[in-house]
Amino acid sequence: MNQKPVILIAARGFWNERGLANQEVFQDRFELIRTDDFKLSVDMAERVIALVLGDKECGDEVMRLFPNLKTIARNGTGYNNVDLAAARLKGIRVTRVSGLNAKPVSEFVLGLILALSRNIVPMHSNMLGGIWQKSRGKSLSEMTVGIVGVGSIGRLLAEKLHALGVGNLIGWNQSRRPEVLEIADKYGLKLVELPQVMSASDAVVVSVLLTPETTNLIGKNLLSLMRPDAFLVNISRGAVVDEEVLAELVMAKKIGGAALDVFSSEPPFDQLFMKKLIEYGKNGGNIILSPHSASLTKSTEQEIVLKVTRNVVNVLEGNLEGVEIL
Repeated sequence: MNQKPVILIAARGFWNERGLANQEVFQDRFELIRTDDFKLSVDMAERVIALVLGDKECGDEVMRLFPNLKTIARNGTGYNNVDLAAARLKGIRVTRVSGLNAKPVSEFVLGLILALSRNIVPMHSNMLGGIWQKSRGKSLSEMTVGIVGVGSIGRLLAEKLHALGVGNLIGWNQSRRPEVLEIADKYGLKLVELPQVMSASDAVVVSVLLTPETTNLIGKNLLSLMRPDAFLVNISRGAVVDEEVLAELVMAKKIGGAALDVFSSEPPFDQLFMKKLIEYGKNGGNIILSPHSASLTKSTEQEIVLKVTRNVVNVLEGNLEGVEIL
């Protein structure tokens, strides 16, 4: 009996939609196996030809477990959890999905900006405690919003904020690619240096990929430039921002608030900064914490699953047109 090649699934969202992937693309040509720790029998490991990867670390030691591995398909945009150098040495193609999550994430960010700027969460908490206390906020037309990273998410966010009449849009990007300049011109987004984004903005949105260059990009010096009534939204990766310093400045009311959907360690509940922010939020602080959920909508998850599935099959069949190889 011929055994099917194995596609190893280390991404919960993909696993939940595996029926769609199999029906639309895989068509029962492969055996799909779920893993949390990459531990398989030797015989099974030799049958693994593709790995669908979520946020788990995948270094050389993981790749060596699967001698016939041909491709690693990231079930998302970021790729900081993959050792690309090791993959290239082994001839393993690494792919990602970019752009598909931009719409739901930009919508989520818009909700966070509105909630923080109008103090919605603290007022809600007060009401639950029987406290009738009004709080004056800012309308979008009064605000300067700074976008750190004008990629697919940043560009869609700029479009939405422009349509809603935001007062002033500024941004910073590592490169001035034509598409970045085009968006900046179209939506009145002024590209400036990073310190100016931090000091001039009522709301700073961090939406860069995590790379060696962006690790701890928003550190103490830049955070200290923020105004005491400004707030920061991070939907990139937790390690882009110095979380400990951010918590200290927020609690000292040197920054007006924060919304974090990503953390350097997930779940983050054993981290000191997280314990501080939770306590601050319970005591009426302008804090919103969410469990890395900005991109999670049903339609987007299905689109991503189908794109990842096609990436796997196209790489295995040698058809690399339209596949984003890292």
